[in-house]
Amino acid sequence: MAEWYDDLTDEEIIIQIRQGDNPGVDYLMEKYKNLVRKKARALYLIGGDSDDLMEGMIVRYIKEPPCSESVCFSYDMKDSVYVLKLIPGMHASILPYLFMHYDCIVIESFGVGGIPNTLVQEFYREMKEWEGKGKYVVMTTQVANEGSNMTVYEVGKRVKQDFKLLEAYDMTLEAVITKMMWLMGRGQSDYEGMKREFYTEINHDILFTKRLEREG
Repeated sequence: MAEWYDDLTDEEIIIQIRQGDNPGVDYLMEKYKNLVRKKARALYLIGGDSDDLMEGMIVRYIKEPPCSESVCFSYDMKDSVYVLKLIPGMHASILPYLFMHYDCIVIESFGVGGIPNTLVQEFYREMKEWEGKGKYVVMTTQVANEGSNMTVYEVGKRVKQDFKLLEAYDMTLEAVITKMMWLMGRGQSDYEGMKREFYTEINHDILFTKRLEREG
């Protein structure tokens, strides 16, 4: 099989891979593994993170599915999004102002999904007051390379059970902000529709979907 790929250019092999030729991936990985190791050593010497690679090898490969629909560009974006980074000692009085002036609040929580007790009472009050009025809350995390999981902490678990909010899981902060601006700009208003669109994968923006399937 390897001899067959030797007669093809890398570009031709990539075309075959996009058509479902999985062995082509193995061929390219084997072909360039020494180059990857060489580059990895150089990057590590200037401060690269060795955890990104394992023994100089790429440890994750995301298969690119073939395009099945025509490309559609959107130009209407709604910028009524605020990112609230929780910090120790934050006063709860900030929440009424944010809910009043912004349609989407992205909360960078403690740990992988915790809310401090000092904010819980006011958070519940605002969530109940603005329920069904086109306001959205997205919970994410300040933990790098971890992803959110609101079921870890009791307060986060209770909040998720009591209110209709979105959880970022392994989406980056940039992806969350951009996606919410785009969805709100499209006029998406009902929670179920927003939830469905938010968790629809676009260009690998969310990969951790097994928990979503379990939670329904």
